[in-house]
Amino acid sequence: MTGLLLTDVMPIAIGAGCALAALSLIYGIFKKSSEMSWTCWEILVLFALSFVLDAVRGSGWLVFLCAAGGFFAVTLLLHSLESFLKGKLRESASSGVRMLDRVFGAVTALVGLAVFVLAVGGFALCVLSDCVGMEIALFQMPIWQDFLAKHILDLTLVALLLGAYKGGFRLGLLKAIWTVVGIAATGGVFVGAFLMATKVGFLANFSGTVAGALKGVGEGVAAIAGTLIVTLICFVVLFSVLALVFSLVNWAVKRLNRHKLFNAVDGIVLAVILFAVTVLMISGAHYGVYTLAQGGLSLPNGLGEQLSEYFVRLGEMFTSSPLSRIFYEYNPLRLLLG
Repeated sequence: MTGLLLTDVMPIAIGAGCALAALSLIYGIFKKSSEMSWTCWEILVLFALSFVLDAVRGSGWLVFLCAAGGFFAVTLLLHSLESFLKGKLRESASSGVRMLDRVFGAVTALVGLAVFVLAVGGFALCVLSDCVGMEIALFQMPIWQDFLAKHILDLTLVALLLGAYKGGFRLGLLKAIWTVVGIAATGGVFVGAFLMATKVGFLANFSGTVAGALKGVGEGVAAIAGTLIVTLICFVVLFSVLALVFSLVNWAVKRLNRHKLFNAVDGIVLAVILFAVTVLMISGAHYGVYTLAQGGLSLPNGLGEQLSEYFVRLGEMFTSSPLSRIFYEYNPLRLLLG
């Protein structure tokens, strides 16, 4: 049954992969590399640099800080180089450069698809191999045993860290704050509209009048419907005022974003924040696995011991790749909390 299933699914998977690859190439040709993100190339560069961490040993804090700080510094350098080269491509009027821009765009789109599949699929394969213990043909191949099993998990970590940095830089601190304020203000407007519909005298009376007109559906339902209708009317009025205020503020923010220096500083601040938060989250996950692998669960019927064995295998997976090993063995939470 399994062999039949694989025989049926494999051609479909190959066909879907080829179709996605063709669409990626077409997208890259029309989009051009100068208008695309080069994140996939930066992920590959950082992934290659992670190999040197395999030989790193030393004091816990020093190793972790050097690894995290070095990763961020190289990321900043690669991002600056990307911005510089893309600017040169946009400025060039040469037909040869424009053709190169489109060709490189097609390659970038294809590499981006491959990196995404490897980053997501690599983590899943590590779990199947190290934690579940599944036996498939790939795990017996030299390319898995000699290379992928020892490094593929780092590709996922690099993608997460770089994605946090790039996402923060694109969004910017000011825009992020304003987005949160906008969501909170919209919720506040709805609450205010409800309070107006129930607490303000003439509006509460109007709610009662609407409920009276709807009493045919039942008194309880009519009362709720009357309040909701007046609340909706108040919300539309208040939200219109809020939208006007937000339009003026967005106009001011866009004018500020026209200044390259302000835009760069605004982006880098949020990039640092999101990068640090992602480092903390990854550290927390590694520390949690380490703690549970040491028998941190006290459950009846031997369930705690069984789960601890699972987390031991998960810990072995985390130490299989150089960058992940740094997060596991030199984890700041582990050094602080023991």
